[in-house]
Amino acid sequence: MMILKMSFLLGLTILLSGCFELVEEIWINPDNSGRLKLDIAVSEKVIALGKLEEGKDLSTGFEESKKRIENNPDIARLAYQEYSDAGMRHFIFDMAVNDFHKLAAMSRNIAMQ
Repeated sequence: MMILKMSFLLGLTILLSGCFELVEEIWINPDNSGRLKLDIAVSEKVIALGKLEEGKDLSTGFEESKKRIENNPDIARLAYQEYSDAGMRHFIFDMAVNDFHKLAAMSRNIAMQ
C-alpha cells in the first residue's frame, strides 16, 4: 500500500511540474497611484484534471475574483482577459489603483482565489 501511495505522489509531481506560471508587473506613479498587471498561466491539463474532480472550471474562480475587484472602490480601472496559448490558459488582471499601497493585498486576493 505504501509503494502505491508513493508511486501516485511521484506520478502527480511529474504531471504537475511546469503547470503554473505567474508574472506580476507593478508600476508606481509619482502621485502614489499605481498599476498592477497579473498574468496567471495554468496548464490546460491541470484545468481538465480540476474539472474531473470538482466539476467546475478554474476560470469560474477567476471570474468571481473579477467581480470582487470590480466592486472595490480602490480600483480606478480593471481589464480582464483570458486566453489559451501553448497548452497554458492565461488569466490576466490589469488594474489601476488610486493608492499603490493597496496593490499587494489585491494581488494576494486574486492569486489565492
